[in-house]
Amino acid sequence: KPYSEQQKYKAAVEFGKYRIKIEPIEDEIQKRLGELNVPIAHNQAYKDFARECYKALKNNIGRKLSFDDTDLKKIALLESMLDEIIKKWNKQGLDLNTMQIVKGIVISKLQ
Repeated sequence: KPYSEQQKYKAAVEFGKYRIKIEPIEDEIQKRLGELNVPIAHNQAYKDFARECYKALKNNIGRKLSFDDTDLKKIALLESMLDEIIKKWNKQGLDLNTMQIVKGIVISKLQ
């Protein structure tokens, strides 16, 4: 079924908001990958990995962490989720150390 004009507008606005948030992350990753001499052919895969990490964190983190017991459980769950994402992308050929750097960039930009 086709989307209404209102649905199209809302989707465009949401995509714009997403791009505003993800572009600085991708720019930082691009810069860092260059410093690490990662082959250009792999850059898109690392950006896709970063988007998946970003989405997992954004969808599962609260507005603010106060580090009580529930927050510590949430942090452990998020770490577990990120570890699973890393395993998946490692099977696809991405370097573990580089993924840790990319993950760190994503986390730092969300703080």
